[in-house]
Parts: sequence; structure tokens; C-alpha cells
Amino acid sequence: NVASQRGNELSQAQALPVDALQNGQELQTDLESALSYSQTADQDFLQWAQSMLNGNCTVPAPQTSSYKAGFSESAKAGTAKTAFLQLWNPIAEEQGLPTRSDNFI
Repeated sequence: NVASQRGNELSQAQALPVDALQNGQELQTDLESALSYSQTADQDFLQWAQSMLNGNCTVPAPQTSSYKAGFSESAKAGTAKTAFLQLWNPIAEEQGLPTRSDNFI
């Protein structure tokens, strides 16, 4: 469900009409990146969890390739979220819109 929802959010982000916004293209790019990296991390962690459930994984979680990949993609998502928020929150405040924290995706 989570991965599917992120896919829908990514499609919506790609369709946003951002040309009229200050830094709109950068906002869109950072949001798309955050969603994409988050979606990839979800898929990596799901693959790891399925391996654990199927008994195919006997090493500690941090040593598995899918678990490491999930953390790597999560870190990239965090960087993209921060970049998005640095652009979004000043615009939101100026327009009377809610600001966002780093747990929005």
C-alpha cells in the first residue's frame, strides 16, 4: 500500500503546474526526488522483510544488501526532503499555507 501510494503521489507531483511559482521547478524536482527515493527505499525494505519472513536471510539485518540499499535510499530521500522544505516553507508562510516538517513523505 505504501509503495503504491508513493507512486500515486509521484505521478501527482510530476503533473503539478509549477511554472508560475517562485523556484517552482526546483520545488517540483526536489519533491519528485524525495518521493522517488522513498519509494525505492520502501521496495528495498519490503524485499528484505520478505527474505526474513521466508527464512532466506540469516545474517543480521544491517548486513543484508536490500537493508543497506533501503537505508541508502532513505538518506537520499532525506536530503531531497530538506531541499524541498527550504524552498517550500518560506513560500507557504508568505501565502498563509501550512508549513511542512521533514516527516511529510
